[in-house]
Amino acid sequence: METIEIPSSKKKILLLLLGSLLFVFIGIDFIRNTATYVNRRASKEAIFIFGILGVLFFGTCAVFLLRKLFSRQVGLILHAEGFIDNSSGINAGEILWCDVNAVADYNVMNQSFVIIYLKDPEKYINAQKNIIKRKLIIQNYKMSGSPIHITANGLKVSYDKLYNLMQEYFEYYKKA
Repeated sequence: METIEIPSSKKKILLLLLGSLLFVFIGIDFIRNTATYVNRRASKEAIFIFGILGVLFFGTCAVFLLRKLFSRQVGLILHAEGFIDNSSGINAGEILWCDVNAVADYNVMNQSFVIIYLKDPEKYINAQKNIIKRKLIIQNYKMSGSPIHITANGLKVSYDKLYNLMQEYFEYYKKA
């Protein structure tokens, strides 16, 4: 099988960035106009905290997306030895097929992911130098049993095509 390069989709990334910025502005509005949103279910403190959390979370997403928008890296490269994931803010880098146990489909809140189950997940977790990214992949690991989640959200490919390619390459090269 030949090497396949799946580019990042600047259009999808831009839409995700705009969505993140919208939620940042909503969070800022929660912080600045807390009293406006108070009702029987939500206290002034709760609204303020939600505003701060929204700004922090979606602001962080916006930073990752902005960096991804101007990146020249190919989103995902599939080759004989493994794959190189540059598809998201917490990309996995290079993963070797010989380190992969399984490739599976995973859904969380109507969001589909290709999950890469590893023989030694700690190897890839410990290789992550960025503390924030390490914390996020640890959360992935606790949630699904794998630190590696790949989505088609920022790639020029449909989710079904991405999943099928990952399965196909894994099955072909896993014994190599």
